[in-house]
Amino acid sequence: MKIYITGIAGLIGSTVAEEAVKRGHKVWGTDCDNRGKWFGPNGSVQWRIAELSAMGVQIHREDFRQRLGLVGGADLIVHCASQPSHDWSRAHVVKDFTINALGTVELLEAARNLSPKATFVFMSTNKVYGDAVNDLSYVRDGERLVPALTSFNEGVDEDFLVDKSLHTPFGVSKTAADLMVQEYSRCFGINTVSFRCGCLTGPGGTAVEMQGFLGYLVKCAVWGIDYMVYGHEGYQVRDNIDAADVAEAVFRYAANPIGGVYNIGGGPENSISIREAVFYLRDHHGLNFRVSWLGPPRKGDHRWWVTNTGRFEAEYPGWKRKPIKEIIDALVASEQRRRGTPLGDAPIPATTIDA
Repeated sequence: MKIYITGIAGLIGSTVAEEAVKRGHKVWGTDCDNRGKWFGPNGSVQWRIAELSAMGVQIHREDFRQRLGLVGGADLIVHCASQPSHDWSRAHVVKDFTINALGTVELLEAARNLSPKATFVFMSTNKVYGDAVNDLSYVRDGERLVPALTSFNEGVDEDFLVDKSLHTPFGVSKTAADLMVQEYSRCFGINTVSFRCGCLTGPGGTAVEMQGFLGYLVKCAVWGIDYMVYGHEGYQVRDNIDAADVAEAVFRYAANPIGGVYNIGGGPENSISIREAVFYLRDHHGLNFRVSWLGPPRKGDHRWWVTNTGRFEAEYPGWKRKPIKEIIDALVASEQRRRGTPLGDAPIPATTIDA
């Protein structure tokens, strides 16, 4: 299979690429390391570009919108490139929308003209649902919040409202892209799917404070960096999924593309509050780091989010996810090895590059 990936050096893009190489697929992609420009050197994906290049992956260090012709000849297009931060989007509304929404339209149009039979996988987000979950009633259960309504015990499914709530410009731009991905299927017959992802994590990521909750928390714990909790005193809950399990979902879908929309996340069993994660890092790993619990809440952030993945699991039986404690353990081990050698699980020092 021939696979083209945008944002190929990011968490999901690089993990899909790495797994594709292992499976013998031909892989190429684009990444201009915008993360290094937006979030500073610690957000750069230069190290991941070096790793993938060493594996033989062809990476064009350009904005995907400048190399739309690269979709030609692809059997599978995995669109991961995006501006991923609520806070950044509020300060750069037009740039955010241009990248996330209009960029996706440009890529879809290129796919329609150059690879009309390809499968188009769009990495969407649970932020398409806005902050409507914040209007639910919650109670504290130990060190976490839980919904008072038992109907949400399995999490939020794909029928949840996407309007009548606060999204931030990031959420709106991703929702616009998500809808257009669906429209290219309905209107033009392109084989598309939107994966509405929850909290994504894994050793292949370059987490920063503005984006990448669990990875950034582990980084702070390992390096002894002060960690700020934004809102809700750390009782807020996220379900987390390892990027390798998202990659597996991509390949399972590509083998039998049905089309539509799927919520992709860790599910109830992989949910964890910030407090629970902090205490696990302290108690299980012996990592002592300072936490400020009373930071201001971020606009548009969820008090609680757990993904109901029942639709995907029903249509793609056998898909499994790494348990949350194993995910954290792997992140800790990876972070403890990092920044030492140029390859493997210890990336080279992060620096920005020019597009």
